[in-house]
Amino acid sequence: MAGTYGDLVVNGSFTDGTTAWWAGDAAMITLTAPGIGLEAAASTDALNLWEAPFGQDNLLLRSGCRYTLTFIARASQPGTALRAQVGLGTAPWTPAIDKTVTLGTADTCFTFPFISTLDTAAGQISFQFGQATAVTVYLTEIRLTCSTADEGFYVDPDSNAAKWLAANPDDPRAKKIERSLVRRPGARWFGDWNTDITADLDTYVATAAGQGQLPIVALYNIQNRDNGGQSSGGATSPEAPGSTRRQRGSPATRPW
Repeated sequence: MAGTYGDLVVNGSFTDGTTAWWAGDAAMITLTAPGIGLEAAASTDALNLWEAPFGQDNLLLRSGCRYTLTFIARASQPGTALRAQVGLGTAPWTPAIDKTVTLGTADTCFTFPFISTLDTAAGQISFQFGQATAVTVYLTEIRLTCSTADEGFYVDPDSNAAKWLAANPDDPRAKKIERSLVRRPGARWFGDWNTDITADLDTYVATAAGQGQLPIVALYNIQNRDNGGQSSGGATSPEAPGSTRRQRGSPATRPW
């Protein structure tokens, strides 16, 4: 589930040099990161936009999910064209978004929301700016975000309240329970009652991501839970499948 939520781009501020970023033919484009953002320089040999490309691979894109591409850019000469793409990083290179902007010499922030038509772990973000003249493009704060809290929390359609409402539609309390509980987001709990906690959690997270929303989960599969008290149970060991401790640090266990 890596890279499902939050910022999918690695080192988008270039505080770690050019780590995680690739560039095209060194005779046509060079990348440097002097400490504040990226400097991408194209030579006169790059006659077309696509001959001076740079980007990042292995991004996870999900069909139907809402994404937002943002970046701050300027150029050494006004009127410089910069093409920004997010799409499939292998043939046939299908784009989910393809935008060309015109840069000036002052920093400008560009924001492009889009819904992905691709479902792939081989996603790519790329920029192109070859134009037969020597030009330098300056970029920073490159972000590709998906399903942040601003897009809304996921409402569990199978919550206990939803199940009760389905079974008791004529109860005089039904409308109040629907407004107060069923329509409101809440945590889905995962624990040793799940036959395959990892698969169940992945399915739940993927369903929420498919709607462009953020799920709330509570993991209750802790080894020696409640020290053997009234709420005893949980994983048999830290290494057990689905153990909360075993999955620590993975996106499935982060407090979104």
